[in-house]
Amino acid sequence: MRRNLARALGWIIALLGGFFVSAGAVLLSLHGSPYYLIVGLAMIVSGALVGRDDRRGSWLFTVIWIATLVWAVWEVGFDGLQLMPRVVAPTVLLVLIFLVGWRGGTAFGRSGLSRAAPVLAASVAVLCLGLFAVRGRDVDAQGLVASTPSALTQIATGEADNDWNEYGGTASGRRYSSLADITPANVERLALAWTQRTGDLPAAAETTEHKREYHSEATPIHVGDSLYTCTPHSFVQAIDATTGRTKWSWHEAANVQGNNYLVCRGVASFEAPAGTPCPHRIFAPTFNARLVALDADTGRVCPGFGQNGSIDLRANMGVSNASDQIGTSPPMVVNGRLIIGERITDNVNRNIPSGVVRAYDPVSGKPVWAWDVGRSQDAITPLPAGQVYTRGTPNVWGAITADAANGLVYLGTGNASPDYWIGYRRPFDDRFGSSIVALDVATGKLRWSRQLVHHDMWDMDLPIGPSLFDYRAPDGRAIPALLQTTKMGQVYFLSRLTGAPIAAIAERRVRTDGATPGVTVSPTQPFSVGMPSFTPPAPSEKATWGATPIDQLLCRIDIRRAQGLGSTSRSG
Repeated sequence: MRRNLARALGWIIALLGGFFVSAGAVLLSLHGSPYYLIVGLAMIVSGALVGRDDRRGSWLFTVIWIATLVWAVWEVGFDGLQLMPRVVAPTVLLVLIFLVGWRGGTAFGRSGLSRAAPVLAASVAVLCLGLFAVRGRDVDAQGLVASTPSALTQIATGEADNDWNEYGGTASGRRYSSLADITPANVERLALAWTQRTGDLPAAAETTEHKREYHSEATPIHVGDSLYTCTPHSFVQAIDATTGRTKWSWHEAANVQGNNYLVCRGVASFEAPAGTPCPHRIFAPTFNARLVALDADTGRVCPGFGQNGSIDLRANMGVSNASDQIGTSPPMVVNGRLIIGERITDNVNRNIPSGVVRAYDPVSGKPVWAWDVGRSQDAITPLPAGQVYTRGTPNVWGAITADAANGLVYLGTGNASPDYWIGYRRPFDDRFGSSIVALDVATGKLRWSRQLVHHDMWDMDLPIGPSLFDYRAPDGRAIPALLQTTKMGQVYFLSRLTGAPIAAIAERRVRTDGATPGVTVSPTQPFSVGMPSFTPPAPSEKATWGATPIDQLLCRIDIRRAQGLGSTSRSG
């Protein structure tokens, strides 16, 4: 029986070696790692010897295993996840060889076993150390934990600390609470207090048929003793923050047919001047491109706002399909302006609504200004009825932040459609796409803009406005600053008054080969080199992952072929 097991195990090792020889030769021809070809040849010999019950086969496989461990640590360090496909399967084979040989006393020979034991024990210890003890070292190696500009401090902004009355906590997008009741010492004792059911249930088209995107992305706001939120089908609700009881619920009764995207990310609150009807207001976007004003106390529509309590955001936008223009993110209410952008469908066609950002009077709902990148940057007057804002321009679909004291509002822009094809872009599309833009709150005029991706054809638009704070410089000065994150893992540290870098930004050359003929690809891209980067390493042969050496080897071949002979990485 033992000899039959040894023969079967030998065949398995030899066959695996044959696969590594053939596939490893392909990888080597693509200028990849020679490891698989070399080890494959050694495994064929080892398998043949193991199958003949020759202890030299066991010794040879031990050498293969130790060499594999050394190669794996050399290639990926002590990253447990990356070590797994390189060493786990060879370790299993080594254990099987040991078990089969142990029963016959021939795997290493009687005296050889005692000599091999210290080597095996030391090697297993190194493996365990790599897998379990130093998992975090790869973070430093990738530069994720790096030094930041010195003396970063948060200076008081005057915004309310006890509420969460904006999507990002405050108008400046602070995005954290200063409340100190929950601490690391007591967080484990938290218990569920209540659950609230919105009553907004998906229809068949959103579950079994999958004809629509339907999901909740809402961040509730907290004002006084109430939470206010919205749902995909445009339910707007007030919830008692203590008990979870639904105080009121308002529902947009429009037909959803033809609309394949149903999302609501949040609402905004507004305190109107004393004596104004409906003084406590909730502004909510809807899936059918309306902006509705509701009484925060009762949930009833505020009749004096806009046209019967709402603004039709499809005004001056031209003809479009139901899903081409949708209100998804909350507006920003600051310094007497109600400012809103919209989600405009992209990558479908070019003839889509404008990405214009518009401001209204939060009391009356009358239009005040409109920032349309296709017009002169001094032309911010809202268009009269019958005229249309520039079609297909970059839009602002994420949450907006604002600096009330300095009268600035900050927009993270998207791209002109189609976002994965830049051949149709106009000069103003290229200028403002994938940028952070600062506008004057009162007038809508451009103060400054900074593009964070040039000629963006990867949909790397800015999904949210920046976080604003005052930076205490080493010389003691308080500098109005902002931090802007991006989809690419970059963190930009800028003056919020001018857009000038506080931490260094470098224009680095990037690959341009492979571009479609006739399309201009930017030879450089901006990189925030003065701040920590969360950008993952460029795809490489070493970075591929598979559950076993077999599928990782196949992935190595695929990525080598995809990147071209001899190419191992991209600089951007």
